[in-house]
Amino acid sequence: MCSPTPTQKTRATASAKIKTDKIDAYTLAHFLRGGYIPPPKLYTLMRGELLELRGELVRYRAGLVRLRTKVKNRVHAILLTDAQYKD
Repeated sequence: MCSPTPTQKTRATASAKIKTDKIDAYTLAHFLRGGYIPPPKLYTLMRGELLELRGELVRYRAGLVRLRTKVKNRVHAILLTDAQYKD
């Protein structure tokens, strides 16, 4: 992940008459080379944090699967009960 560039310093791209991604990229690269804007900050997660987040996701997904199963079983039970009374 990286942070976006400060918009106040890149107004030239917003006020340009011809707007294309190629021209905007060139303009931003020019500003970066000239030192007019700071380089983007890269945010990285440590391996332990990644493992912790993955564990949280796995536990959350397991809870959702259990809930889905519970709801399916409940729906089937209601449908079976309904079918028995209609016969």
